[in-house]
Amino acid sequence: MNILVIGGSRFVGRHLTEELLRRGHRVTLFNRGNHRTVFGERVDWLIGDRREFDSLSGIFKGKTFDACFDICAYRPDEVRALLKALSGVTRRYVFCSTGSVYDIDRIESLPVVVDSPRITTTLDSSDAMLSYGYNKTRCEDECLGNGGFESTVIRPSYILGPHEPYYREQYFFDRAEAGRPICLPADGVNRYDFGDVRNLAGLFCDCLTHDAAIGKAYNWSDSGPVTLRQLAELHCQAADRPETELLPIPLELYNDLPEKLLGDAYNPIFPFNFQYPFYQDTSLTETDLNWQRSKTLSEYLTDTYRWWVAADRPLSKQGNFATDDWLIKHLA
Repeated sequence: MNILVIGGSRFVGRHLTEELLRRGHRVTLFNRGNHRTVFGERVDWLIGDRREFDSLSGIFKGKTFDACFDICAYRPDEVRALLKALSGVTRRYVFCSTGSVYDIDRIESLPVVVDSPRITTTLDSSDAMLSYGYNKTRCEDECLGNGGFESTVIRPSYILGPHEPYYREQYFFDRAEAGRPICLPADGVNRYDFGDVRNLAGLFCDCLTHDAAIGKAYNWSDSGPVTLRQLAELHCQAADRPETELLPIPLELYNDLPEKLLGDAYNPIFPFNFQYPFYQDTSLTETDLNWQRSKTLSEYLTDTYRWWVAADRPLSKQGNFATDDWLIKHLA
């Protein structure tokens, strides 16, 4: 097949492109061209900015594709403008959404199913990331509500794996390698689900051959419910540091952290939400797409650790443990 990928050179898009090529598809990437060395001449390139809406029709003029994967839309106007430009260019459209579309305050039980309540209100903010779940909900509505396309939506849980752009796995690896304790909010009792980006890439590709997916949204993870304590233990085992201490931290201490220690996605106080449990039901994904897990979470994390070491430990914050030190100092 001749496939168009919007994005395609960072994390999810990068692994999707690799999987498409592995399966023998011809791939064209549309992005700003900042990472052209990743694939070079193995793919075709369309260079542009998806947010320059007036230029999109000209970029795709005269081209046709069997399908489009949209990996990097965060606002509904981005989806709306892209689909307008792709009219007559392709009919099959697969959108990468997120489990963050679900409204946790209106969900009565877990696991979350695909028709659980989604977020319908948002913060009054022009910052897309502050309204991330709400904007992704509206993106979903744009693509599933457009009758001119055969659309599918995938809602991943936390995505892990090589080329991770945020400080997630590295949080645990850094501390395990440094021989430091890992701080666990509320002893890490809440359960979440996770998935490896390489398995997600395979699921995206599977959408191309399953007509049952057209017009539907699907949850995705490949770990099942895992406590944060179990997750930390698996990271330590992957790093061959199973003796690492896991230190319970009361939630109220996190509320007392000085502002300068609150961090961000690239150096967080903890790399995952810890305020409430959240995990998804993937039975529809397994049924409609004949999808199944290919490795365990432990195996994926071991693969990721080996990649991280071989790649000279990207995103490592080794030595930057000021937040941990404050929490440990203020333990009762």
